[in-house]
Amino acid sequence: MLKSLDCHHQKSVEYNTKTIKETRDFKMQYDGTKATLVITEAFPKDAGVYIVSAKNIAGEATSSCNVFC
Repeated sequence: MLKSLDCHHQKSVEYNTKTIKETRDFKMQYDGTKATLVITEAFPKDAGVYIVSAKNIAGEATSSCNVFC
């Protein structure tokens, strides 16, 4: 099962308040203005709140989603 989370001007992604680092199971893809977090294989342990934070000179924005597996 493939899950993805999209955002613009991504700076960090957190899962249940811990910063996610890219691994074999968590891939981060960038196309210039949009970043995508791909969970290559989602398990029940991956369920939870994912928060994307972006910051630049214009300000800061966050977006979150709750993933159920």
